[in-house]
Amino acid sequence: MKKFVVSSLAAALLLSPVAAYADSAPAQSTIETDFHLTTDTSLQKADVEAFAQLKALFDADSVDLAKVKEQYTANLQAKVQERIPDQDELILTVLDGAIAGQFTVGQAKQAVDKGLQGYFYAEITELTKNKAKTALAEGKKEEALAALEQAIQLYVGALQGTVVKRDNTYGTRMQEQLDTIIIPALQKAVEEGDSLSYNVYRQMFDKTLIKMFHLATLGYAKKISEIRDSQPEDTKAAITEGYFFFLPIYNSMAGGHQASADAIKAAFESGDASKIDEQAVKTAFLTALAGKISGYASKVLAADFTVQEQAEIAQEQAMEGNMFLSVAEILLKEKLGEQAYGELTAHAEQYYEAVKAKDKAQATAHIFPVLKALASLNGVELKVGSSSLLVNGEERKTDAASFIDPDSSRTLVPARALVEALGGTIAFNGETKQITITKDGDTYTFVIGGTEIEKNGKKLEIAFDQPALIKEGRTYIPLRAVSQMLGQKVFFHQQTILVLP
Repeated sequence: MKKFVVSSLAAALLLSPVAAYADSAPAQSTIETDFHLTTDTSLQKADVEAFAQLKALFDADSVDLAKVKEQYTANLQAKVQERIPDQDELILTVLDGAIAGQFTVGQAKQAVDKGLQGYFYAEITELTKNKAKTALAEGKKEEALAALEQAIQLYVGALQGTVVKRDNTYGTRMQEQLDTIIIPALQKAVEEGDSLSYNVYRQMFDKTLIKMFHLATLGYAKKISEIRDSQPEDTKAAITEGYFFFLPIYNSMAGGHQASADAIKAAFESGDASKIDEQAVKTAFLTALAGKISGYASKVLAADFTVQEQAEIAQEQAMEGNMFLSVAEILLKEKLGEQAYGELTAHAEQYYEAVKAKDKAQATAHIFPVLKALASLNGVELKVGSSSLLVNGEERKTDAASFIDPDSSRTLVPARALVEALGGTIAFNGETKQITITKDGDTYTFVIGGTEIEKNGKKLEIAFDQPALIKEGRTYIPLRAVSQMLGQKVFFHQQTILVLP
């Protein structure tokens, strides 16, 4: 490998780990890196070489698909089966379909190329999250270093080129961040036996790769919308590329918002270009990413910073949430503008530093503007005592004001206004005093004055600590309890309440 030189910019960014995710300069696609790997990575080199040989088979004037399958099954299939068996099945389905003439050679090429990139990402995750992290926690630095360097070898050989392509397309700086900041910091953390720093930088490594897959999926959603009518064969290959680029991050996106992740997957999985709408894919991604960011913020702010273990986990989770903010960079710049995105990343950096300093008040103050911006795109904002609320940034009047119950200190809001703002429907039975809420295919029932909740006819273990009530002819429901029941996260700061996916 060529000599690795840390630029002055990278050296400056090393002073602040959070700053490394703030993309503001043109792409750097010619960075020379040598990570000085000292352990045995021969198996990873062999896998990367087998991957390169498979891709090279598709460069022939007449592609021998049977030979492609033969080499795949001989060299990589067993490993793919062990790590992600569903991926192996999909790759073989497309290969066999192409051999039978049901799929194009272009589709087979993309299934092999992008499907194996998904495998290499899964293997990198296994090496960095499970093997290296566990070994380092047990004080086994040599084992940790070996696992980390094996992951680095796979990144350089299988994924770095895709990172560069996305940088060149979107003007991001993922390769610079990975090669000059994040990976060297991971190596240093292992060398020093610093588990906390390793865990923080591992989040940066992982989420930067998720960003790569995210941007690639977005790129193919855009390409498909542009060529679907004029280039049908290329469209088929593009759908396959988008599908296999999304699969490695499906579970992560589902953790932010299941319905949105399912919608993206179903669109590409259909194989029907008319079902892949670029704006719909962007909206679904933004919803899922907002869910990831708010989810980690909720965990961080619920932690007890006086307990060392919780404080360290919170620091890692704060970085994880911040990195999902970075994943959403292109979408947020498009929606809010570059200046606003820059302000959000500045708040995110201060939030991380506050968590690191175990200052929950400052952490709350700095993450709240980030969450508020997300709520303006996909969420609800209201103030206690107000007769209106903001839904996705647009004002809606309510028929009564929210209030805080003096006995329980819980915030109660007009029932219909909140439920409809969250995308659900609500019905009230005057005889039984039963409220029925339906959202995302699920039905929830409870009665005025009661604490028990049923979901789809089954009693839940959780219960309301503040019952719904009727006041001056209006039905009110507990904001936090109902919102969380419907899968939302609730944040409160200086009389302002945010409800997010």
